[in-house]
Amino acid sequence: MNFNNFCVFDLETTAANPNVAQITQLAAVIINRNNLKIIDEIELKMKPEDMDSIEDGALQATGMTREQIAGFPETSVMWPVFVNWLGNHNKSGSVYKAPIPCGYNIIGYDMPIIRRYCKKFKTAWDDGRQDQKLFSQVYKFDVLDHLWYWFENNK
Repeated sequence: MNFNNFCVFDLETTAANPNVAQITQLAAVIINRNNLKIIDEIELKMKPEDMDSIEDGALQATGMTREQIAGFPETSVMWPVFVNWLGNHNKSGSVYKAPIPCGYNIIGYDMPIIRRYCKKFKTAWDDGRQDQKLFSQVYKFDVLDHLWYWFENNK
């Protein structure tokens, strides 16, 4: 059984603040932890519930228009697609054997959004721990932390 593979993912959102940002795009790959080969990948686009909340900076970052985003499928339809896809890579169902989340600034930005979506849509949410159960509860790999460590005082 493959468990604790890496899930490298990135979100495109409507705002810079993770407490209010809504997902417009989600891309992820599952990478085998033993040989670093891609096992599976997904890319989803979703229409945020509040189209008026899309910040101009978010549009500039993605190169998308409000009109394009308005044509995306509803978040309530697409979020479960991601949850099911990721769940297929955790056959044990244990949060300790779930894929390890990886990305840039995921701890400070992406994971709070993931937690909020899990709770809001009542998918992969653990009421007892008040936390998501899509990803590993033990490991997280945030590239930002590693870059900061290695290059903070590098001149």
